[in-house]
Amino acid sequence: MDLSAGGNPTDIDNLIAWNDKLIFTANSEESGKEFFIYDVLTGSIELLADIHANTASAVESDIEYALTDEYLYFTANDGTHGTELWRTDGTTAGTELVSDINQGSLGSFPKHLKSHNDKIYFSAFSPQYGQELWVTEGTESSTKLLVDIAEGSTGSLPKNIMFNGDKLFFTAVSTQNGRQLYRYDPASITSLSQVYNPTEFNLYPNPASDYLTLEQEALLNQHIYIHDLYGHSIKARPLDSGKIYIGDLAPGVYIIEIISNRRKKVKKFIKE
Repeated sequence: MDLSAGGNPTDIDNLIAWNDKLIFTANSEESGKEFFIYDVLTGSIELLADIHANTASAVESDIEYALTDEYLYFTANDGTHGTELWRTDGTTAGTELVSDINQGSLGSFPKHLKSHNDKIYFSAFSPQYGQELWVTEGTESSTKLLVDIAEGSTGSLPKNIMFNGDKLFFTAVSTQNGRQLYRYDPASITSLSQVYNPTEFNLYPNPASDYLTLEQEALLNQHIYIHDLYGHSIKARPLDSGKIYIGDLAPGVYIIEIISNRRKKVKKFIKE
């Protein structure tokens, strides 16, 4: 079945099987790129919900899913709240925004979704905390910051979220120690091991407009990675000198990682 009038490409993507159904994203002329549902038993295909109304698209990138017994969780942009966490019970009426974590039209860009005991654990951005670890039971009131590893608005960019039994493990970045492995329980947050030993460096000027100067003992076999506060990778390249060009970045706050021989150090800088 062609979902787009006139036989145009439908760009079907992001498939997941769920309860005798197949959920996927596709383009249609009437609704833009949205979520569709295919019933395996009846062979019918329907628009799950026109989340971003009319011909605008709710799907902006690859979708991550997470399942509980009753709901499928995913990310979408309705044009009002930005990219946030949503859930569906497989019906249009049961497709809803879970929480507007970063209030306004920008969104919190949830990622690394993990389901455990009817809760969803994920990384999300807020202006107060940066990109940190959150948890929800599917309602606005149950959605909360789980732990703030990098205190303040820098964010720790948590990922690799997984459970061993009921123990929650993930990796996160601190400006002091780089990316480490953490174990969480309601009573404490524990850094289990330093995955990368830090290598010290100085970075100046900060703020900067065109170039950053990196000062440390050795610059051999090193790579730099620059991320925004949402965790999006902006630049990645070998470090062949102590000068790093940032003139092509938009003004804002960024995180730079220097990696060499499995050693990492992280700092924050401001692009004017």
